[in-house]
Amino acid sequence: LRKERYGNPYEESAYRSAEPKEPSILPGTPMSSLAGIANFIKEHIALSVFVFGLAAYLILQVIFPSQKRGYYQVGDAIYYCLSDSWYLYDDGWVVSTMPEGNVDDYYLGSSYSQSYGTSNFENTPYYEEYLKEKEDNDNDDDYDYDFDTWDAGDTDWDSDW
Repeated sequence: LRKERYGNPYEESAYRSAEPKEPSILPGTPMSSLAGIANFIKEHIALSVFVFGLAAYLILQVIFPSQKRGYYQVGDAIYYCLSDSWYLYDDGWVVSTMPEGNVDDYYLGSSYSQSYGTSNFENTPYYEEYLKEKEDNDNDDDYDYDFDTWDAGDTDWDSDW
C-alpha cells in the first residue's frame, strides 16, 4: 500500500491512500455495485424471467381481457359474454359456462342484431343487475353529500352531513 504525504507527517490524518479509485460507469456508482446487480440477475435469471413474464401477463389481462363483452356464435349456439360471466340463449338467456376453444374466433360484436335469432341480451334481468351493480360500485354513498339540504344558518351540523 503506497501512501502520499500531505501536511504534518506526524499526524495519521495527514496520509491518504494513493490507491486508484474504483472505476465507475455511472457517476457515483462503483463498478462493484453494478457488477453485483449483474451477478444477481445472472444467478437468478430464471426467477427474473418468470417475474417479468408474470407481470407482463397480468398487465395485458387488465388492458386486453381475453374475451370481449358481446355476442359469440359457437356452432349453432349463441353466447353472450358479460364481464366474467357467460350466458347461453336457449329459448331465453340462461347462465352458462365459457364455451370450449378460442372464443375470439366466434366473436360477433357487442351490438345486437336480429340475425342472431335471439332476444337482445341488454333487455334481460342479468344485464340490468350488472348495470345496477356497476353503478353501486361507481357511486359509493358513504362519501356522497346532498348539497340541496344545506342550510348555512343551521347549527345542527350532524343533520347536514
